Amino acid sequence: MFMEGSFESFWEAFLEALADIFLDFTPSFQTVAILFLFIGLLMLVIGGFAFYTHTNVDLLKLVPSSW
Repeated sequence: MFMEGSFESFWEAFLEALADIFLDFTPSFQTVAILFLFIGLLMLVIGGFAFYTHTNVDLLKLVPSSW
């Protein structure tokens, strides 16, 4: 039994409200597709940054100096 206003009762109410939101939410196919594309793009950006920072390859040398 939780005390009124205690930390645990706040999280219990918060998670219950969050579950109500997600259980009532039925996204369209377009929403899911955009979400997957956004996650994929984010993974590409993070992977590219990791490659750039963890390798000794100078990517700027691959670009012609005339550009």
